Amino acid sequence: MSAVDAKALPTGISANASARFCLKVMGQLENDMVLGTSAYKRGVRATMFAWADKGVHYFVGEGADARIVRAVYADAVAADRIAVRARALREAVGTLSGHALGEEPEVDTTSSYDLLRDILAVVPVAEPKVWNETAVARLEDLRSDVYSGWAAEQLTAALKPFGIETVQIGRRVNGKVVNRRGLIRADVAAIVAERDGNQEAG
Repeated sequence: MSAVDAKALPTGISANASARFCLKVMGQLENDMVLGTSAYKRGVRATMFAWADKGVHYFVGEGADARIVRAVYADAVAADRIAVRARALREAVGTLSGHALGEEPEVDTTSSYDLLRDILAVVPVAEPKVWNETAVARLEDLRSDVYSGWAAEQLTAALKPFGIETVQIGRRVNGKVVNRRGLIRADVAAIVAERDGNQEAG
Protein backbone atom coordinates (compact mmCIF):
# COMPACT_ATOMS: atom_id res chain seq x y z
CA MET A 1 0.00 0.00 0.00
CA SER A 2 1.11 3.57 -0.54
CA ALA A 3 1.82 5.92 2.34
CA VAL A 4 -1.59 7.55 1.83
CA ASP A 5 -3.27 4.13 1.95
CA ALA A 6 -1.54 3.24 5.19
CA LYS A 7 -2.77 6.41 6.85
CA ALA A 8 -6.37 5.70 5.89
CA LEU A 9 -6.21 2.00 6.74
CA PRO A 10 -3.19 0.63 8.68
CA THR A 11 -1.46 -2.27 6.95
CA GLY A 12 -1.84 -4.36 10.09
CA ILE A 13 -5.58 -4.31 9.45
CA SER A 14 -5.67 -4.39 5.66
CA ALA A 15 -3.25 -7.34 5.52
CA ASN A 16 -5.80 -9.43 7.41
CA ALA A 17 -8.79 -8.47 5.27
CA SER A 18 -9.12 -11.66 3.23
CA ALA A 19 -12.49 -10.76 1.71
CA ARG A 20 -12.89 -7.37 0.04
CA PHE A 21 -15.95 -5.79 -1.56
CA CYS A 22 -15.60 -2.64 -3.63
CA LEU A 23 -18.58 -0.68 -4.97
CA LYS A 24 -17.99 2.19 -7.38
CA VAL A 25 -15.04 4.41 -6.48
CA MET A 26 -13.80 7.56 -8.18
CA GLY A 27 -10.13 6.84 -8.80
CA GLN A 28 -7.18 4.48 -8.88
CA LEU A 29 -6.02 5.34 -5.37
CA GLU A 30 -9.41 4.52 -3.80
CA ASN A 31 -9.66 1.40 -5.95
CA ASP A 32 -6.34 0.04 -4.73
CA MET A 33 -7.05 0.98 -1.11
CA VAL A 34 -9.95 -1.47 -1.13
CA LEU A 35 -8.93 -4.12 -3.65
CA GLY A 36 -5.20 -4.19 -2.98
CA THR A 37 -2.04 -2.59 -4.30
CA SER A 38 -1.81 -2.60 -8.11
CA ALA A 39 -5.33 -3.97 -8.53
CA TYR A 40 -6.09 -1.09 -10.90
CA LYS A 41 -3.04 -1.90 -13.05
CA ARG A 42 -4.17 -5.53 -13.24
CA GLY A 43 -7.49 -4.41 -14.68
CA VAL A 44 -9.53 -4.83 -11.50
CA ARG A 45 -11.26 -1.46 -11.68
CA ALA A 46 -14.31 -0.55 -9.66
CA THR A 47 -14.10 2.88 -11.30
CA MET A 48 -15.90 1.50 -14.35
CA PHE A 49 -19.23 0.98 -12.59
CA ALA A 50 -22.00 3.44 -13.43
CA TRP A 51 -24.14 5.11 -10.80
CA ALA A 52 -27.03 2.96 -11.99
CA ASP A 53 -25.14 -0.22 -11.09
CA LYS A 54 -26.73 -0.46 -7.67
CA GLY A 55 -25.16 -3.27 -5.64
CA VAL A 56 -22.73 -4.25 -8.39
CA HIS A 57 -19.19 -4.52 -7.09
CA TYR A 58 -15.87 -6.31 -7.26
CA PHE A 59 -15.26 -9.16 -4.84
CA VAL A 60 -11.71 -10.28 -4.06
CA GLY A 61 -10.66 -12.90 -1.54
CA GLU A 62 -10.51 -16.50 -0.38
CA GLY A 63 -7.92 -17.28 -3.03
CA ALA A 64 -10.35 -16.65 -5.90
CA ASP A 65 -9.74 -14.29 -8.80
CA ALA A 66 -11.45 -10.93 -8.61
CA ARG A 67 -14.98 -11.13 -9.95
CA ILE A 68 -17.93 -8.85 -10.42
CA VAL A 69 -20.96 -9.74 -8.30
CA ARG A 70 -24.21 -8.12 -7.22
CA ALA A 71 -25.33 -7.60 -3.66
CA VAL A 72 -28.96 -7.37 -2.64
CA TYR A 73 -30.23 -5.27 0.23
CA ALA A 74 -32.64 -7.11 2.49
CA ASP A 75 -34.45 -5.26 5.25
CA ALA A 76 -35.88 -7.04 8.28
CA VAL A 77 -39.13 -7.95 6.52
CA ALA A 78 -37.36 -9.36 3.48
CA ALA A 79 -34.87 -11.23 5.68
CA ASP A 80 -37.74 -12.91 7.53
CA ARG A 81 -39.31 -13.99 4.24
CA ILE A 82 -36.02 -15.42 3.05
CA ALA A 83 -35.55 -17.33 6.32
CA VAL A 84 -39.10 -18.76 6.20
CA ARG A 85 -38.64 -19.89 2.60
CA ALA A 86 -35.23 -21.41 3.38
CA ARG A 87 -36.70 -23.33 6.30
CA ALA A 88 -39.52 -24.65 4.15
CA LEU A 89 -37.03 -25.86 1.55
CA ARG A 90 -34.93 -27.62 4.22
CA GLU A 91 -38.02 -29.20 5.74
CA ALA A 92 -38.98 -30.52 2.31
CA VAL A 93 -35.67 -32.33 1.88
CA GLY A 94 -35.31 -33.35 5.53
CA THR A 95 -32.12 -31.46 6.34
CA LEU A 96 -33.27 -29.62 9.47
CA SER A 97 -31.51 -30.59 12.67
CA GLY A 98 -30.72 -29.49 16.20
CA HIS A 99 -32.40 -26.38 17.57
CA ALA A 100 -34.36 -25.88 14.34
CA LEU A 101 -36.20 -29.12 15.14
CA GLY A 102 -36.73 -28.19 18.76
CA GLU A 103 -34.00 -30.55 19.95
CA GLU A 104 -32.23 -29.71 23.20
CA PRO A 105 -28.42 -29.96 23.36
CA GLU A 106 -27.04 -32.91 25.25
CA VAL A 107 -26.04 -32.04 28.78
CA ASP A 108 -22.42 -32.81 29.63
CA THR A 109 -22.78 -34.20 33.13
CA THR A 110 -19.01 -34.55 33.51
CA SER A 111 -18.60 -30.76 33.51
CA SER A 112 -20.93 -30.19 36.47
CA TYR A 113 -19.20 -32.26 39.13
CA ASP A 114 -17.93 -30.74 42.36
CA LEU A 115 -14.63 -32.34 43.30
CA LEU A 116 -14.53 -31.00 46.85
CA ARG A 117 -18.06 -32.06 47.72
CA ASP A 118 -17.43 -35.44 46.12
CA ILE A 119 -14.40 -35.89 48.40
CA LEU A 120 -16.50 -35.05 51.43
CA ALA A 121 -19.05 -37.60 50.23
CA VAL A 122 -16.54 -40.46 50.01
CA VAL A 123 -14.39 -39.57 53.03
CA PRO A 124 -16.45 -39.72 56.25
CA VAL A 125 -15.96 -37.33 59.16
CA ALA A 126 -14.63 -40.27 61.16
CA GLU A 127 -11.70 -40.52 58.75
CA PRO A 128 -9.71 -37.28 59.21
CA LYS A 129 -6.94 -38.26 56.80
CA VAL A 130 -6.95 -40.43 53.69
CA TRP A 131 -4.39 -41.50 51.12
CA ASN A 132 -4.90 -40.05 47.66
CA GLU A 133 -5.00 -43.49 46.10
CA THR A 134 -7.80 -44.47 48.46
CA ALA A 135 -9.71 -41.27 47.72
CA VAL A 136 -9.49 -41.64 43.93
CA ALA A 137 -10.67 -45.25 44.12
CA ARG A 138 -13.74 -44.13 46.06
CA LEU A 139 -14.30 -41.20 43.73
CA GLU A 140 -14.28 -43.56 40.77
CA ASP A 141 -16.93 -45.67 42.48
CA LEU A 142 -18.96 -42.48 43.01
CA ARG A 143 -18.64 -41.06 39.48
CA SER A 144 -16.87 -43.40 37.10
CA ASP A 145 -17.65 -41.12 34.14
CA VAL A 146 -15.58 -38.37 35.76
CA TYR A 147 -12.90 -40.01 37.86
CA SER A 148 -12.17 -43.19 35.96
CA GLY A 149 -8.42 -43.60 35.53
CA TRP A 150 -7.45 -40.87 37.98
CA ALA A 151 -4.10 -41.40 39.67
CA ALA A 152 -3.05 -40.16 43.10
CA GLU A 153 -0.90 -37.47 41.49
CA GLN A 154 -3.85 -36.22 39.47
CA LEU A 155 -5.84 -35.63 42.63
CA THR A 156 -2.93 -33.68 44.11
CA ALA A 157 -2.86 -31.46 41.00
CA ALA A 158 -6.65 -31.00 41.04
CA LEU A 159 -6.59 -29.82 44.66
CA LYS A 160 -3.86 -27.21 44.20
CA PRO A 161 -6.10 -24.54 42.58
CA PHE A 162 -8.22 -24.64 45.75
CA GLY A 163 -5.16 -24.03 47.91
CA ILE A 164 -5.30 -27.55 49.36
CA GLU A 165 -1.93 -29.22 49.79
CA THR A 166 -1.50 -32.96 50.20
CA VAL A 167 0.65 -34.28 53.04
CA GLN A 168 2.53 -37.41 53.97
CA ILE A 169 0.22 -39.78 55.81
CA GLY A 170 1.59 -42.82 57.62
CA ARG A 171 -0.37 -46.06 57.83
CA ARG A 172 0.66 -49.33 59.41
CA VAL A 173 0.50 -52.05 56.75
CA ASN A 174 1.51 -55.61 57.68
CA GLY A 175 3.31 -54.35 60.75
CA LYS A 176 5.25 -51.66 58.87
CA VAL A 177 4.57 -47.93 58.62
CA VAL A 178 3.93 -46.89 55.01
CA ASN A 179 3.97 -43.18 54.10
CA ARG A 180 2.01 -41.94 51.10
CA ARG A 181 0.58 -38.64 49.91
CA GLY A 182 -2.91 -37.91 51.08
CA LEU A 183 -5.34 -35.22 52.07
CA ILE A 184 -6.78 -33.91 55.31
CA ARG A 185 -10.57 -33.94 55.21
CA ALA A 186 -10.85 -30.84 57.42
CA ASP A 187 -8.90 -28.83 54.81
CA VAL A 188 -11.44 -29.76 52.14
CA ALA A 189 -14.40 -29.07 54.44
CA ALA A 190 -13.01 -25.64 55.33
CA ILE A 191 -12.73 -24.60 51.70
CA VAL A 192 -16.26 -25.82 50.97
CA ALA A 193 -17.61 -23.97 54.02
CA GLU A 194 -15.89 -20.74 52.99
CA ARG A 195 -16.97 -21.09 49.38
CA ASP A 196 -20.60 -21.92 50.09
CA GLY A 197 -20.97 -19.76 53.18
CA ASN A 198 -21.96 -22.84 55.15
CA GLN A 199 -20.15 -23.28 58.43
CA GLU A 200 -21.48 -26.79 58.74
CA ALA A 201 -20.26 -28.27 55.47
CA GLY A 202 -19.95 -31.63 57.14
